[in-house]
Amino acid sequence: MKKLIPLLIALSLFGCGFESRKNDKSALSYFSKKVECQKYENEIQRNLSKNVDMGVQSLERIFYSPSLDTCVSAVYFLHPDGKIGADITDVLTEKQLWHEEYPPNSNKSYEIVMSDVDRKIEEMGWEKAP
Repeated sequence: MKKLIPLLIALSLFGCGFESRKNDKSALSYFSKKVECQKYENEIQRNLSKNVDMGVQSLERIFYSPSLDTCVSAVYFLHPDGKIGADITDVLTEKQLWHEEYPPNSNKSYEIVMSDVDRKIEEMGWEKAP
């Protein structure tokens, strides 16, 4: 029995160390994907500024989504006709994930629209860390 106790202790310590290294690797991977997503920010800003006929467009957020395993952007817009809204897009595939548009007389402010964006991102779990 005395020989078994050190063996059990050694096994439990090894298991804890392995789990810790696994978590470190996962955290490092998550961090590097977040950094990679930030690299798209300038490109998105450039593309938005080219579309002046679409009105005012502003990149509000770009982040790595672990649940989608991709980079996601949130863009606020104010069209020349007075429509206001936002898009959430998969940056890599350019697939629109969510779109909300309000008529000119809706009394929606920038803050309310961006609150809708934040609520949608949270509701879908797109930004939850692993």
